[in-house]
Amino acid sequence: MVPGTRFLRIVRILVTGATGLLGQELCRLLSSRADLVGWARRIPSQRGPVPLDSVDITDSAAVSSRIKKFRPEWVIHTAALTDVDASERDPSLAMEINGGGARNVARACAEAGAFLIAVSTDYVFDGASPRPYTEEDPTGPVNAYGRSKLEGEQAVLRCAGGFGWRRPHHRPLAGGRSLVIRVSGLFGSGRPNFVTGVVENLRAERPVKAVATQVNSPSYVVDVSQGIGRLIELNPPAGILHLANEGAASRFQVAQAVADLLGMDRSKSLIQAASWADFDRAAPRPPHSALDCGRFARLTGAPLRPWRAALQAFLQTQVLDRGGSP
Repeated sequence: MVPGTRFLRIVRILVTGATGLLGQELCRLLSSRADLVGWARRIPSQRGPVPLDSVDITDSAAVSSRIKKFRPEWVIHTAALTDVDASERDPSLAMEINGGGARNVARACAEAGAFLIAVSTDYVFDGASPRPYTEEDPTGPVNAYGRSKLEGEQAVLRCAGGFGWRRPHHRPLAGGRSLVIRVSGLFGSGRPNFVTGVVENLRAERPVKAVATQVNSPSYVVDVSQGIGRLIELNPPAGILHLANEGAASRFQVAQAVADLLGMDRSKSLIQAASWADFDRAAPRPPHSALDCGRFARLTGAPLRPWRAALQAFLQTQVLDRGGSP
């Protein structure tokens, strides 16, 4: 388990996508340890302790002016169109947000001299590998979402130039330094996700159809956020880094684990193994996109805990202790 984040001094951090699943947790974790501002396309009526600014990341002029005004030392870019099927139906919109938006943020960070941490996805891989993917493995996305996120990665690395682990063949913008972090199978509180949906359905004694033919690295946003905080402490090299809880599982296995950990053994009969062909979905998914996070463990001295232990912690703190829904 990665230790909690403790910066030696107050640092200035900007989090894009601050109302998303990962962005919310990053703001919660970092708000007491940093001078923090969050960006969101729409500001919720109920605001938390972190100041939020409404910024459209596809507006390059707005992105540049807001970053120059705030002068962050670190920018954590989580804003994205994450709906895989919506991306497949409108690939131009996905490319505009996930590719162009990342490029706008990366250029503004390079101009301002801020270190950019850009969050990407395991969906940049084709899923044909029988083993977890390393940072050096070739990419080959099978859907529009993955292609748009890969375009965002490449834009970020072009702005970073020849630093760190990977040396793109591009000249960096002045001051550019960036780290692409790939995550996988995120779950947590604050936004609906697969795990919260399983909990709600099992408690209501409704059947759960869970895909057994796709494997990734289920990851708790609390652990991923702590991992990112630890990286900021260490001032890492630029390049690409995989960050996920240890291990791999299908959604069917995760659903069964939820039932086990909630003591709902009788509800396991409600969980039905399925394939994506059983769902009316626009986008194909990579069948095996688990991530090898050895580089993160070597850099920080510790991997993230196994996914089942992380799932147990989430269910304990957000479901069992509260006696309600996550």
